Amino acid sequence: MARVEAGRATVFFSVHDDQGGARGEAAARRMAEPLGAAADFFAERLDGDFHFNFALLSPRDWGRTGGPPYPLPWHSQPDRLVVVPVRPDISPMVGGPDRARARRTLDVMSVHQLGHIVTAAYFHPADFRAPEPPVRWFDELLASYLAYTYLQEHDPELAEFMEDYAREVTLGTEPRFSSLAHYDAFRETYLSSTQGATDLSWYHNAFNLRAAQLYRRHGSDLMHRFRSELPWSRIESWTTDELLGLLDELSPGFLAWAEEMAEVTRRRY
Repeated sequence: MARVEAGRATVFFSVHDDQGGARGEAAARRMAEPLGAAADFFAERLDGDFHFNFALLSPRDWGRTGGPPYPLPWHSQPDRLVVVPVRPDISPMVGGPDRARARRTLDVMSVHQLGHIVTAAYFHPADFRAPEPPVRWFDELLASYLAYTYLQEHDPELAEFMEDYAREVTLGTEPRFSSLAHYDAFRETYLSSTQGATDLSWYHNAFNLRAAQLYRRHGSDLMHRFRSELPWSRIESWTTDELLGLLDELSPGFLAWAEEMAEVTRRRY
């Protein structure tokens, strides 16, 4: 594995990919460029320092990251790290016969993972290794909100794809669980089975649709209000019910949205 510096990103890349050597470095820089542009956007919009590490890996290097065994974009907040497969066709949840669609899906997922890094840096600037909150769905929603905000302002076509894809997945999937409380209770086991991965995909795309709604109502301004008005000093004791009440005061509609989420499977079972 090799390493280069590219703007706000330290880029790691596999030298064993089929493109090999210097061409592998060129591909890594090219892939890091849109995430670097996103980091620049967030640094300006949120007034922060969002340097991050980016790893573009081939299958043989995937297991070296300490992340999941499958080649799917993921992040490590303590390491400020975003990891992305070198090609969409090697990822089981991204690849498919339509290579252009797979590429767009991978791009959306990658910006979402950067959103997690920015979220940690923005809300926990003094302690980047702060423990994950018990309300995990909110972290996912924030990452989706940041990703959609950036795409809407810099790549509206990809933002439209993100929303259309999310609508397609949520309408075409029958999750076993759909409430926010169920997301936090079962998140760690979702990827242990095919159905679990399907449930997780449904949730994440539901969060993407909610992120689009929030952007249309608030633009990017809601991030500032979240930071200044939510009780971050006691994040470890947050509950879904408490947080939803606070969020509904900041942006009316959160309680209704949570009820709509729960109703998806409540009606079925």
